[in-house]
Amino acid sequence: MNTKFKRHLLQVSLLMAGISLTPLVSNNALNPIANITVKADTNVTDETKLSEVMPNAKLRNLVWYNYNDQLNQEGKANINSTSDLTVGDLSQLKTLQWWPERYHDDPNYMQSGPVNGGNGAIGPANKGNYSLEGLQYAKNLTYLDISQNLNYGQKYWNSDITDISPLAKLTNLTYIDLSGNRITDVTPISKLPNVTSLNVGYNSIADLSSLNSAQYTKNFNYGHQRVVMPEVNLKGNSYTWKDPFVGKLPQGVTYDKGGVSLYSRGTVSGIDLDSTAYQAFTFSGNVAMDSDGNFAFTNLAKQVSPGPTSLTSNGQTLPLVQNPYTYYMNLVYSQPSWQIFLFYLPYQDNVANVDYQIVPYDKDTNQPISNYNAVTASGMPGDKVPVPAIDGYTPVDSQVEIPLGGGTIKAYYTKNPVTKSTITAEYQDEDGNPIQSSKVDTGSVGDPYTPSHPQTITKNGVSYSYSGIKGNQELPTKFTKDNQVIVYVYKKVTRPVTPVTPGGGGSSSSSVVPSSSSSSSSSSSSATSTTSSSTEVEPEVPAYVAQKNTAVYSLKPIYLYRKANFNKHQRLAHYVKKPRVFRPMFVVTGYARSSSGKLRYEVRDVNHLSKTDGKRGYITAKWAYVRPVYYRSKHRTLTVINPRGVNEYKKRNLTKKVRNYKQGKVLHVTGFVNYHLTTRYRLSNGHYITGNRKLVKMGRVKQPKRVTVKRTIHRYRTANLTKRNGSFKKGTKLNVKRYTFSHAASITQSGTKRYAVKGGYITANSKFVRVHY
Repeated sequence: MNTKFKRHLLQVSLLMAGISLTPLVSNNALNPIANITVKADTNVTDETKLSEVMPNAKLRNLVWYNYNDQLNQEGKANINSTSDLTVGDLSQLKTLQWWPERYHDDPNYMQSGPVNGGNGAIGPANKGNYSLEGLQYAKNLTYLDISQNLNYGQKYWNSDITDISPLAKLTNLTYIDLSGNRITDVTPISKLPNVTSLNVGYNSIADLSSLNSAQYTKNFNYGHQRVVMPEVNLKGNSYTWKDPFVGKLPQGVTYDKGGVSLYSRGTVSGIDLDSTAYQAFTFSGNVAMDSDGNFAFTNLAKQVSPGPTSLTSNGQTLPLVQNPYTYYMNLVYSQPSWQIFLFYLPYQDNVANVDYQIVPYDKDTNQPISNYNAVTASGMPGDKVPVPAIDGYTPVDSQVEIPLGGGTIKAYYTKNPVTKSTITAEYQDEDGNPIQSSKVDTGSVGDPYTPSHPQTITKNGVSYSYSGIKGNQELPTKFTKDNQVIVYVYKKVTRPVTPVTPGGGGSSSSSVVPSSSSSSSSSSSSATSTTSSSTEVEPEVPAYVAQKNTAVYSLKPIYLYRKANFNKHQRLAHYVKKPRVFRPMFVVTGYARSSSGKLRYEVRDVNHLSKTDGKRGYITAKWAYVRPVYYRSKHRTLTVINPRGVNEYKKRNLTKKVRNYKQGKVLHVTGFVNYHLTTRYRLSNGHYITGNRKLVKMGRVKQPKRVTVKRTIHRYRTANLTKRNGSFKKGTKLNVKRYTFSHAASITQSGTKRYAVKGGYITANSKFVRVHY
């Protein structure tokens, strides 16, 4: 007699007082995979140890045996142990199978089988999980067979593979056999294009419709799916089960309601081959098919929870694993020659309605959506109810489930995208009174915006001179999804305002007084000059010109010129584009316009480690090239980017140092204050840090934590990679203290990123090292 049951499961039938014995398979939805933290895909390389991405030691052991088999066939040296396996090794694997017939005398191999903590039962009575996580890196795998084997191992009817999502991208697979496990969702492998032989029989798949029977030309086995369904709550002791099998068969297979068996009895299933342990799904009640083809259950027994641990019939006592419930509604669907589905539906009878409220939440902010009053309703726990419609939002899910105890139900929404928005400019005196009509600009979200304002305004014979932005707000540079408002503030003057005409020579006597805006923006927009005294509105000038005596830095290559009319004969110095932390810096000492009207900054070079330190001249005021050094806007978080860190002080003048925050530290701030012409940010403890953009950056910035050497590199004493003092081979992992750049003080050499490690500096070139954040 052939005793190999690997491909065709042995089914034993035993009738005992109206109870049949059949093997069952679990439901993954009721038996979730344990939470396991593995390495993120973005940090995985061929050199990554397999143990870092594959938490299941049994699966790693199975990979090791199969890979060594492959190496033997190729005449290559074996891998010494599972601890030596890498992701690169796994990527070369072509065949993975559980084959105890060959290795049954090897105890180590026999521990690799697809049972991991399971007990052969289905549903929540079985917590076993044979995780396939990590197998997604087996990109060359063509043959996969991890079906259960009743000759060897623990000989359970149901093994412990529950989640097959790691197989979703293994497009080289042609053969898959995962029969006799506890898989519930087959969609991850339904789109694999080259599979022609598929066996997913004897699992717990309630929906096979993602599989196309026409694809599996060599073999297709999908029968005997035994599933414990999610429980339902009943108002009384009856229930109508609608279309449990309709639309659930594979594509190309026709549903025939005549194949449905109306169970009038429960089932007891053997868990193991020796039939020494059992699992019971007892039915007590009546069932009939109605005129619509649905299944009406009536007179259901009052539920008893949990289920029994033994069952006595005909004088024989059977040991049972304990299910959460005693009674289940059961249905079977069969084709002429074989059974396809056996569903078990647990229930709670005579459940009362509960009160609930649906509260809409914005998914992006995780805050309740304003201007909506939740309405209290009543319903059955477990029922699905529609979410309310909210203007301007789209629900993430159209329905929510009423929880057992009722109460508040969060329903998440996403805000609908806005295609157009407005920016309104308001003009007020120091008391907040309007002195000129508002100006409204409309644009598409993302379009650039150039703020501008009159330098003077005359109303009812009274002249007002521009004095700043209300609340020190940061001026917008583009249209956003939210409407924006700018409030320009003006101070009343007692005599006519005489604008100064810009000259072409660039001397301080010909400078033009710009906006005294405290914003962090600048522009190259020009203003039409005038030479006559007037109380009328002056020509517009850019609203975001940096204030006099404030610091600016260059973002792109620029020149320092002797005069405001730029030409190569007037150049005093050249500044290359530098990394943010080492950008060339200047102090604005005045303003001028070229003969064509272009605004210039009159500046003093303050790059103290450069030979140009102290030089004076003119630079462009274009926003794309030069910007203020200090933030002047509110931010919730700042990240330290300075290689030497940033100090925390008790005083806003940055005295009484408290500590130093290292590069990469994310700081939470509660506001900002102006100190002379600089900015300080206030921390939650009331202390202060600088608002210098060269030292901190708004938001969160990823900080490198370590690197893996991809090819041999050297270590040096300096960031310029001079004075070599060490070397590192491929695969070496190094902790990163911080990052910096070469040629920090140079204005003529841009600078290349380096990592500071123990003992010195190494390259940050991605060809030589892989960075981990």
